[in-house]
Amino acid sequence: MVRSPELARELAAIADRYSDPANAFKVSLNEHGQLRWTHQDAGQMQTVSTSEPQAGTKRKLVAWIARILPLQTQL
Repeated sequence: MVRSPELARELAAIADRYSDPANAFKVSLNEHGQLRWTHQDAGQMQTVSTSEPQAGTKRKLVAWIARILPLQTQL
């Protein structure tokens, strides 16, 4: 709970900005069972790609390494 009215307004504005469909991606499965990212552009849903949008090469490399390593057995 936020007790400061100014901070509450600022946090609400940030939440509204990040949850706006213009700034968000929808993740679903395509016909091949792969993840697909889509977003709204001028009110129309546009498919972005089958790899994580706005993720740099380093982040994609780390995700790939984490996917192939047997990490689950180490927990």
